[in-house]
Amino acid sequence: MTLKLQDRDYEFIKHLAEYRILSVPQLAAVLRRSEQVIRRRCREFKRNAIIQTNNDFGQDFGRPKSLFGLTERGVNLLRDKGLIGRDVPYENFGPEGTRTLNLRIDRLKLGT
Repeated sequence: MTLKLQDRDYEFIKHLAEYRILSVPQLAAVLRRSEQVIRRRCREFKRNAIIQTNNDFGQDFGRPKSLFGLTERGVNLLRDKGLIGRDVPYENFGPEGTRTLNLRIDRLKLGT
C-alpha cells in the first residue's frame, strides 16, 4: 500500500527536518494537532521508512517516550517536493546520532 502525502504531511516532515529531533508532545505543539493524531501519523511514517525513532529517551511510567527524526527517504521526499535544495546533504537534516543525543540528555540531567 502506497502512502499518499498531503500538504500537512509535508509540513510535518519539514518541521522534523528543521528541528532534527522532536517528541510527540513537541510535534503536537508545533503542528497544532492532538498527540493522538501525531502518534498515528508517526506510526504510518515509520512503517513507510520516512521517519525513524529512538525509544531510549526518558523511560518513565506510562507511555514510552520516543524521539523522531527523518530518514534519508524522508529528506528525499522534501527534495522531490522542492522544499529543500538537492545539493544539501542528508546529515544537515537527519537526526543526530544516538550517542550524541544521549550525551546531551546526560548533561541536562547533570545540569551542565
